[in-house]
Amino acid sequence: MLLDFYCTLVDLSDPVRSRGFDDFARRLGLPLGPGELYRRYAEIISREPAEDAASGFVPYWTSWLAAGRRLLSPFGRESAAEQFADAYAQMHATAVIFPEVPAAIRALARHFRIGVIANADHDDLMRCLEHNGLRFDLLVDSETAGCYKPEPRIFQRACDALLVSASEAVMVGDTPETDVWGAHQAGLRAVWLNRGHRDWPASLAGPDAVIGELGQLLRCLRQLDP
Repeated sequence: MLLDFYCTLVDLSDPVRSRGFDDFARRLGLPLGPGELYRRYAEIISREPAEDAASGFVPYWTSWLAAGRRLLSPFGRESAAEQFADAYAQMHATAVIFPEVPAAIRALARHFRIGVIANADHDDLMRCLEHNGLRFDLLVDSETAGCYKPEPRIFQRACDALLVSASEAVMVGDTPETDVWGAHQAGLRAVWLNRGHRDWPASLAGPDAVIGELGQLLRCLRQLDP
C-alpha cells in the first residue's frame, strides 16, 4: 500500500497554508489582509508547472525562491525571497498529523507493507516524519526520485523497492490528478481520500474507491477486488 503524505497524512490544507502566509506577511510588515498573500502565491504557481521540460527537475525550495521573488517584488522586498522559501519549507517540516492517522496506520501495518510517495523535498519530508513520529517501510520523495507525481516512474520506483508489481499495489491520496490519475497511468489501483467532500473532476476517470478519512481505508481495501 502506498500513501500520499501532505493533506493525506498531515494537514497542509489551504487554510493551514494561508495562516502560515499571514504570519510571514506580518513578520515582513506587508500591508495585506488575511489570506491575501497566499491568494497571490496561488495565482503565481497556477501559471507555472512544477517541472519545466526545458530545465528539468526543480526542487520545491528552488521554485519557492523564484516564486518568492515575484510575490514580494510589488512590495520592494525581493531580498526576502529566501526567507519566504525557508518559511514555506518550515511549514512543510512541521505540518501536524490528522487525528485519526496513528490508529489507522497501526491497523493497516498489521496487514500491509506501507510506503509513502510524496511530492516533497527530502529534508522537509524527513523532518515532518520525525516531528509526527511516523515510520514506514518505504519513503519515495520527489527530490530523490528526480520527478513529481503524476510521473509514472515515481510510482514504479516505489513498487520496485517493495518488490511488487504495479497491479499488486494500491495508491491512496487526496489529489485526483497526481495521486489517482498518476497511479492509474502507472498501472496501480487508486483510492481517493476526499476529506472535503469535493466533486470529482469530470475530465478524469474515477478512482477505484473513495474514503472520507484514513480510518475507513482498511475496510475499503478489503472490499477491493484482489
